[in-house]
Amino acid sequence: MAPFLVFSCSEPLKEPPGKIFGTVTLSPDPGPGENWAYVRASSDIAEYEVISDAVTHNFAFENLMVKDLYTVYYLQAERPGYISYGNSVVVEAGVSISNFNIVLRHGSWQDTTFQDGISPDPLYSGCLDTYIAFPDTQGTFGDRPTLVISGGAPETLSRGLLHFNFNWQHYFPTYDSLPGEIQSATLRLFVDSALTLGSVTFAVFNLEHDFSENLSNWTDNGPNPWPGGPGGSWGSLSSDTVSVGGATTGWVEFSLVSIAESWLNDRSPGPMMIKLVNESRPSAIFVRSADNDSTALRPALRLVVHYPQ
Repeated sequence: MAPFLVFSCSEPLKEPPGKIFGTVTLSPDPGPGENWAYVRASSDIAEYEVISDAVTHNFAFENLMVKDLYTVYYLQAERPGYISYGNSVVVEAGVSISNFNIVLRHGSWQDTTFQDGISPDPLYSGCLDTYIAFPDTQGTFGDRPTLVISGGAPETLSRGLLHFNFNWQHYFPTYDSLPGEIQSATLRLFVDSALTLGSVTFAVFNLEHDFSENLSNWTDNGPNPWPGGPGGSWGSLSSDTVSVGGATTGWVEFSLVSIAESWLNDRSPGPMMIKLVNESRPSAIFVRSADNDSTALRPALRLVVHYPQ
């Protein structure tokens, strides 16, 4: 079935189109003539949609616009009653991608982890982070491999800022027209080390203001002064806190259900923003950032969404 163009904001096609061929299979099979799904390919220059063949299960995109030799498309398959599929695909000019086989399984759960360079796919790079510090009020640290979260002494404070940018509708689409509910939301951070004479409370708050990863400092969030003080107003506390001591290394986890519920209700395509705080006593916690060379140790956010029957 030939795709139809929904919209295009590109210049006239100058390069040979890319192509994607594959199948979508429903499991369990809903019966003869019913094994079909909606398949979409979208990018920043164009969007296409087809319906896979109910008998052969085949789908084809034969004229995908490509700009500057290649374009990253987000390929999505969905069918009411089945858990949706989504993945990023690099489409090169004049190149065909064949045997792209997708299986949609019946169910009412969507479980997705966001971690730069790993998940939902190796191309994901939506996690941006930095920290702001006092007395170095004009310092910017958006490219550092480690976030420093320190406090307890008014002469030395630093707060981490973190956001995960993704489109809710891509990863958590409505299921049989029903909105989703957050079953679990877990932020995982890898602690390299901690400098403290005793245990300190490591906390996560919902950040209510946008920030610039490379321009934010203690004084402002990039273009403007912080509303509500350095790092913005506090917003909601995460569902739990973590006690960190001098011997703490490795992964620590925070439950963010209450914060994630507000994100899901807004269904905003913008960043999901978090503030990391440690201000209970003189101390410093060192956390791997999204810029760290150890991809597997970068911050990770896992969201499990349940669609009630």
